[in-house]
Amino acid sequence: MVHGLVEEARDVLYSKLMRVDMDADRQVDPQQVPPIYWDSMVDNPSESRVGWSFLDDERNKFDVDGEWWMFERMYQEQRLRKQFIDERGLGWQVKKDEAEAYQQEIERFQELLLILMHISGGQAARAPELLGIRWKNTEQGGVCNIFIEDGLVAFVTTYHKGYQSSSNIKIIHRYLL
Repeated sequence: MVHGLVEEARDVLYSKLMRVDMDADRQVDPQQVPPIYWDSMVDNPSESRVGWSFLDDERNKFDVDGEWWMFERMYQEQRLRKQFIDERGLGWQVKKDEAEAYQQEIERFQELLLILMHISGGQAARAPELLGIRWKNTEQGGVCNIFIEDGLVAFVTTYHKGYQSSSNIKIIHRYLL
C-alpha cells in the first residue's frame, strides 16, 4: 500500500506537476530534474519570521530557483507554452482551464503526501494535529512544524487530549522515511 502511494505521488510530482518525461519504467532522466541535496540540507527551527521555511535558509544550495523554475520552463519550452499560455491577441495569458487543472494536481499531490505522512510517520497523528501542519511560518498559524534534520524530514505536532487534566501539551516528533 505504501509503495503504491509513493509511486502515485512520484508520478503526480514528475508527470503532472514538474511536467518531465518518464520512460517506460516510470524513471525520470536526472538531467530534467533539479537535484535536492538532502544530506547537506539544514534548517533553523527557532526562526519565527513570517514566511520563513528551510527553503529560505542561505546555507541550503539549490541549482534552480524553485519558485520560478516551472514558469521559466513554461516560457522556454514550446510544449509547455502551448499547454499553459494563450498567445493570441495582445500579450500572453495563462489558460484558465489549464491553471485550474494544474491546481487540482497540486491538491492531489498534497493529499498523497498527507496520507503518506499519516501512515509512515510513526504513531498516527489525530486529524487536528495532522491538518494543522505548516511548511512555512504564517501570521495566523505561527511557526512551521515541518523541519529538515540530519537529512530527514520531520514534522512536529502537539497533542492536547489530556490538557485539561494535566495542563501539559505533549510535543511529538515524527520522522519520515
